[in-house]
Amino acid sequence: MPAPRALKQISMSLGVYGPARRIFRRFSPEVRRQRRGDLELYRQFIRPRDLVFDIGANMGQKADIFLALGANTISVEPNPNCWPIIEAELSANPNFSLVPKAISSEVGEATLTFAHTASTASLNPKWGALEYRDAPLNSCVVETTTLDDLIDEHGVPSFCKIDVEGFELEVVKGLSVPIPILSLEFHKNEAQKIRKCFDVLSEISPLKVNSIAMNEATLSHSSWISADEFMASMESANAPAAGDVFVRMEL
Repeated sequence: MPAPRALKQISMSLGVYGPARRIFRRFSPEVRRQRRGDLELYRQFIRPRDLVFDIGANMGQKADIFLALGANTISVEPNPNCWPIIEAELSANPNFSLVPKAISSEVGEATLTFAHTASTASLNPKWGALEYRDAPLNSCVVETTTLDDLIDEHGVPSFCKIDVEGFELEVVKGLSVPIPILSLEFHKNEAQKIRKCFDVLSEISPLKVNSIAMNEATLSHSSWISADEFMASMESANAPAAGDVFVRMEL
């Protein structure tokens, strides 16, 4: 087992994972480098006092960035193991709210499969990344709501991050109004899932897109391109295996 995973297991068994994680993230050069890059990236989309939705918050990594940029941040996370860590690290900020649910195409209930706090938790039972083995796989029934209902309660966000491990299509099916900018995780070997997301979103509004490679913070295209152009770019031999696609919708 790689050293970081072994240390995570040990800190969990000792009941000190939350504090140990905070110390690690404060002093890790790699985490600090990634945070600086994220701040520069998301500053292009988020201004102080903007409303931001963080769909699939995990332990609040991106919510921390959005709050640092001065955004009013609504984080949605269904994994109960993540809630204490999110609350401990972010709840003191008056601009932060946690919604302990999942986002889907309809209001109701669904089964979440997860491995403790691993970011691979998904409502898609066939999601390949669930083989992540920091902890045994578990499941629980969670409440679901929709982007439309979240908007009814909080307003239309300026930016919406969607990272739901293979469940992105169901999330965007629950949206009927344009959001200025939203992001979706993509995987080259599942390109048609993103194509279907574009098809759903294009029925709401014309689209322009850009992207970053996984764990990078620089936009891949010098100008915003069409969804078709993005799909063609994914067929390139040097296209990244995974990343985030940013979708600009006309209001």
